[in-house]
Amino acid sequence: MITLHTRIRNLTLAQDSALSTYAQRFNHVAHHLAADMVKERRTGPSFKNTYLRRFDITARQFNAVRLYVEGLATNRVENLKHQENILSDKIAATKNLLPKIGKQIEKAKKNGVSTSDLQHLENRLHQKKRKLRNLLERQSKTIDDLHRPFASGICFGGRKLFHSQFHPEENGYADHAEWLAEWKSARASQFFVLGSKDETTGCQGCVARVQEDGSLLLDVRLPGDSEKCVTIGPLRR
Repeated sequence: MITLHTRIRNLTLAQDSALSTYAQRFNHVAHHLAADMVKERRTGPSFKNTYLRRFDITARQFNAVRLYVEGLATNRVENLKHQENILSDKIAATKNLLPKIGKQIEKAKKNGVSTSDLQHLENRLHQKKRKLRNLLERQSKTIDDLHRPFASGICFGGRKLFHSQFHPEENGYADHAEWLAEWKSARASQFFVLGSKDETTGCQGCVARVQEDGSLLLDVRLPGDSEKCVTIGPLRR
């Protein structure tokens, strides 16, 4: 199998509109699927037949959406597990440090150290206890998130961009409307087409046609119409 990667430039307005519409529809279905998986606590494949009729998409297009959502959900779970491991290590290290600082304070009192030095040790102990409480709270929240239904917590568009709406000027936005436009664009900025080895040319949804000069034309099948497609190219490596 040969895998090709290229950046498409100089799209026509019609091509750009068709691909943008595809991305919007793909992500619209993805947003609904993630929400329904959480709400009904069901797996992605169980929605297939309903979604084919509900959103007028092909089985391959649904599978592409499902894999996209499941991939995001799996990544979030793995990130949460990694975060929980890091927090556990920090909690263990902080718990081991607390008695050591306590002994230092007791020793300092016996040796009659200055008030400022003793206060410094007591402040350090207080800060470490405060840090431990914060770590435990974060760990508890992380564990709770891990036990939520699969696909919970996916933020289409990204959390960083989402939170930037609360400080628009600091993040380079003139107003909320400007942020909202970028947010909507980010939430529908990509899609992928799923193929299979048993399909003609390996993919019904995106067929690559080799031209005499070695370039490629891509026929991308659009959702909602089995006969309608947009042709991209010629593309060259």
